[in-house]
Amino acid sequence: MKDYQNIAKQFATKHGFDIVHYCSEVNGYSYFLLDFSDKPHYTGHPHVVKISTTGKISVVADLDEIYWAVNQITKDGQ
Repeated sequence: MKDYQNIAKQFATKHGFDIVHYCSEVNGYSYFLLDFSDKPHYTGHPHVVKISTTGKISVVADLDEIYWAVNQITKDGQ
């Protein structure tokens, strides 16, 4: 089994993000919210990536999918 959290952390570090939050898993994709820890939050929409079962990372661009993933964090109380 792939370590999706670790894959997301490596991607986040490479792209200047400090925080990785697991959102949910659906249809074979694991969703993660990436955020900055010490920078102002005026970066626009949240940054969400999804990782397939093969380990391929895709940046989520669809706003409905982005906010669905963010709302999954809120539902789970994380």
